[in-house]
Amino acid sequence: MDWLSPLTLAEIIAICKEYQIYVSDAARRKREKMVSLIQTFHEDARVIFEQRRDCKKNAALPNKRKSDLPVQGPRKKMKNSGPSAGINGDDTMDKSDEITLPSIVNNNHITTSPEFLHIPSQNELRDCQAEFLQAISPSAVREAVCAVCALLCWEHECSVVNVRNIPNAGRLQPADQDRHPAQVLIAGMLLEEKGVIEVKGKCSATLCGACLQDLHRDKIPRYSLSNKMWIGNIPHQLSCLTIPEQLLLSPIYPHCFIFKMYPKGGAQDDPTCLQSGLHGNVTSYPMNTDEIFSMLQGHMLPRPMEILPSIISGTYVGVSNLPKHWLKSTFRIWRRVVLEALEWLIEHNKCFSEYTVDQAVMASLPKDDVPLEILASMRQETSSHILLREHDSMCLVIVSLQHESYMLESHLLVWYSQ
Repeated sequence: MDWLSPLTLAEIIAICKEYQIYVSDAARRKREKMVSLIQTFHEDARVIFEQRRDCKKNAALPNKRKSDLPVQGPRKKMKNSGPSAGINGDDTMDKSDEITLPSIVNNNHITTSPEFLHIPSQNELRDCQAEFLQAISPSAVREAVCAVCALLCWEHECSVVNVRNIPNAGRLQPADQDRHPAQVLIAGMLLEEKGVIEVKGKCSATLCGACLQDLHRDKIPRYSLSNKMWIGNIPHQLSCLTIPEQLLLSPIYPHCFIFKMYPKGGAQDDPTCLQSGLHGNVTSYPMNTDEIFSMLQGHMLPRPMEILPSIISGTYVGVSNLPKHWLKSTFRIWRRVVLEALEWLIEHNKCFSEYTVDQAVMASLPKDDVPLEILASMRQETSSHILLREHDSMCLVIVSLQHESYMLESHLLVWYSQ
């Protein structure tokens, strides 16, 4: 007799299996080894076995004669004895025998987890709320620009390092053959100016974790500007161009744009703050190479405005009329802006060095207005449910232009050669 009597070896093994307690095959073969192993368990684990032992002792009825017990028929053998069943395969179990706390075994020690569906206390709720507010606080979602790779990263994932203390700074120096007159070196390194902070005459650089790790290993960061990733800033002459103005200066037309505009609500008389972004999808179609080649004949820019209806199309979904001034910030053409951009491209971009300014076409451009060619290509759809049905089947979203008064959606159609 031992301290686990009257539990049998099979019942002890079943308890171990129920609470996911690992027992070696050697201990399973002999009761003495099993009992000795259980004695080395944590006190919480031994309590489980003691409760099962006491439960079985209390189940015996020594004061009740067998003749007083009701006559029962032959018992059927239980095929399923899962964790919800008793040790002997019975479907019911004494309340004293119910163990509801799952346990985890680690190095022969069992720790019971909190009670299932435990109601949190006020302190726990307060801690959870504090963690949630900290996770969405401005400091947690603040962004920073890495001075090495110019990528936008989370500020809490970056490190601020003094420029003089950047490890292996020689890895950030551009090669002589990659130098460009527009590059600005800081302490001999090619860094993104937005990621460099100067306080009281001391320069510090914001470095993301990946770049800082590569520099500690004396490696060139993969996306560092010095690793032939520098493209410079977009000049103002090009950054202010609208889509129609960009198309007039494009030597080729690999794609066309289809815009869809529909009301969103909000201010109806303030066109100055309508546009905020673009979204849409891309669809590919075969391209007629011969017609495209004939369209590209000549070396004069800008292209005539008659080509705009072929590459720009718009649909307004709504019952009311679309005011013309709503389209101005998106589809406007400004003659002076187009001329300045073309002159900059001819001077600085070798791909435009053979092109000349077509003065006749330039004179036909509006000074600052939406061309009639674009207005004539606009269509109106009064059934708003058509747009909702299209959105239900749309799965690839890349570009969109949102408005306070209407949503502008750009569908980019890409042609490819057969």
